[in-house]
Amino acid sequence: LMAGGTGSYIVPNVWSYESDLSEWRSDVFVSFRQKLLKDWTFNLNARKTFVPFTDTPLAPSFSTSYKIANKYSLMLIRGQVEKSFRVPTFNDRYWGDQGRRDLNSENGYSTELGYNFQLFSESSKLEFDLSAYYMRVEDWIAWKPDGTMWRPYNLKEVESSGVETRMSYTHSFSKVDLELGGMYAFNRAILLRGITENDAAIGYQLPYTPAHRFGLFMNLIYNGFRLSIYNTFTGKRLGIDVINEEVDAFMLTDLHLSKNIILGKQQLAIEGQVRNLFDVHYQNVNRYAMPGRNFLLSVNFFIND
Repeated sequence: LMAGGTGSYIVPNVWSYESDLSEWRSDVFVSFRQKLLKDWTFNLNARKTFVPFTDTPLAPSFSTSYKIANKYSLMLIRGQVEKSFRVPTFNDRYWGDQGRRDLNSENGYSTELGYNFQLFSESSKLEFDLSAYYMRVEDWIAWKPDGTMWRPYNLKEVESSGVETRMSYTHSFSKVDLELGGMYAFNRAILLRGITENDAAIGYQLPYTPAHRFGLFMNLIYNGFRLSIYNTFTGKRLGIDVINEEVDAFMLTDLHLSKNIILGKQQLAIEGQVRNLFDVHYQNVNRYAMPGRNFLLSVNFFIND
């Protein structure tokens, strides 16, 4: 049994906010965890958040998991049901003339089922993970055009459901570790009730929310060097005009090369990245340019006592 709380006093320094803006936020929680039999665990949680501009509901959740393990394999089945809410962010409420202080908090519930399977030997590991979820939210917060500017609105009701899956295989050779893998996600996010009864977006996928995403990756480790290649695909999306506007699908490739250097008790980590390796032209929002090929070099020095 565990209980606790957090509190924060926020004083932002942002050019588009009022100069005298500040806010207290706090929450309390209680969590109970219990094992049934040897490999079956369940958790009961409850959380209450306090903010000065609105009342928030008590948010309970229940999760459970069951595992079957032996020397060469592990299987885990998990499930969760929870009450969910999200208060508007500072940008939602205070950004210049566009923020809105009359926004309601998002309020809904969600459920999730998952399955994880691992098969391993002394030199290799195969892992597969699958999860499915369903979520229904009232007063979903989304930014939409309002004349010449964008403003946040409470969409009356949104239904979101989908599946996510990931698979990876790792093998250790004499001096080389190799990991190959991929992921796929399907997300159906539909507007059930709009700001007005005749909202043309009702029944359509939410703007800029891709229904399909997938990725492939490779990690190669040798003598302290790590080479990683990530390839991600984002499917086509509907724009703000969900009836007549589409945003094209795109695929991006990133290349990472890093090296860890041990200096006695200390450690130096150097990493170089080439993002958007093939200089793909793409958009996350219609008519807003995104970076072409770009580079990042980072150096981190870790001091250990």
